[in-house]
Amino acid sequence: MEKNKKDWTYICVSIATLIIILIAIVYIIYVNKFIKIPECAIYKTFGIYCPGCGATRAVYSLYYGEILKSIYYNPIILYLVIIDFWYLITEGIAKILKKENKFFVKNIKIYLYLALTILVINWGIKLLMPIGTGCQ
Repeated sequence: MEKNKKDWTYICVSIATLIIILIAIVYIIYVNKFIKIPECAIYKTFGIYCPGCGATRAVYSLYYGEILKSIYYNPIILYLVIIDFWYLITEGIAKILKKENKFFVKNIKIYLYLALTILVINWGIKLLMPIGTGCQ
């Protein structure tokens, strides 16, 4: 039962990753030309940045290979992309070798705490930035 659950988790993460990549490509190539992304609701309402501010621009920059620009806008995006591919690669290797992916599972809390740390530090830096530099 547990092995079957892990197989489904891997399949779902793989499919979700592919869908997100396809949606990002379609958006960047086609939709972006016709639809403007609305301003962040938290920024618009309260005048402060939210932890996700800059994520759209970070994805857009990452798509075009501008890694430093992506990190500037919101570093959590690059971190999540790296962790996602790291999971897919290690789990794929574990499946090929017919072994359990102990490395990823054993360190999952570290990955989550690191993500939270990046998110909070980035948010703190954004809150110290002058208001009006935009949020999307």
